[in-house]
Amino acid sequence: MCKCKELPLAIADLGDGQNRFDYQGEELFSAYFQNLDTEDFLPALDYEILNYVCKICSQRWYVECAPEQTTWPLFSMKDVTGKLTEKSAGVAAQKAFLEVLAHGGFSEERCLFKNCTGLALNGRFVCYAHLQ
Repeated sequence: MCKCKELPLAIADLGDGQNRFDYQGEELFSAYFQNLDTEDFLPALDYEILNYVCKICSQRWYVECAPEQTTWPLFSMKDVTGKLTEKSAGVAAQKAFLEVLAHGGFSEERCLFKNCTGLALNGRFVCYAHLQ
């Protein structure tokens, strides 16, 4: 069953709980942190493919998959233009937005990177720009 219309613009999979960070905003913003059902996507999910379409509702998606033999979506974004790539500004903006939500916002501390004036994310020592 297609749920494309119910989903936010972008969603992310924060992992399976083994050796992963305890994200403070995961429960509060749970709509943004869920698994994307790609069963009805064309083409079949593949690590080397980024652009998909739901064969039920025709919603286009930009999807970054885990580099595993049996892959799954790590980051997914509705593609309203049909032109999203890994270098698209909208993709970067949505990833930053999800980072802030996942951490439950910012702490009152400054990022530890030299000359950075950004605030660190909750539970981290760096801002979202330096987290990668």
